[in-house]
Amino acid sequence: MSYGLTVPEVLADLTGRTVGWVSHREPASCVSSDGEHPELLSGDTLRDADGGLLLLTVPSAPTTPEGEVLLPTGLVPELRVRWELADCERRKDTRTQGARLRFEDARKRGASPVTVSVGETKRLLLGGVRYEVRVARAQADTSDRCGQAVFTVFREGLREEL
Repeated sequence: MSYGLTVPEVLADLTGRTVGWVSHREPASCVSSDGEHPELLSGDTLRDADGGLLLLTVPSAPTTPEGEVLLPTGLVPELRVRWELADCERRKDTRTQGARLRFEDARKRGASPVTVSVGETKRLLLGGVRYEVRVARAQADTSDRCGQAVFTVFREGLREEL
């Protein structure tokens, strides 16, 4: 199997390791902020032979007006993602505003969330395993439509930089 990422991110060599890949694409239940079409809900996971998360790539996750970041049902049950407004002004004549994403372990009550802004990479603990989270895009709609989040979650040590 071949799995590509955008430079400068490259996966460590997984030759000889058993991995499972799941890909999910569907129209979301909410309309995008431009109002033309439903927002896309998509994500891919790589998991090890024991089912542990190795990699989650989310090229499109709708951000709801209620603060949720929608993920495909069952794709990553161990992860909960919400958004909060970033400290930036909304541009005139736009419906969206910059946001930060808050990641937490969905299976652990009282887990400490990790808040990540666009362009940042931070560490996250899920089920006792360390991960790196990178947010490429996070926008929230200022009214009743969905914004969009784009992010990646890597198991620590799986990502190599060129």
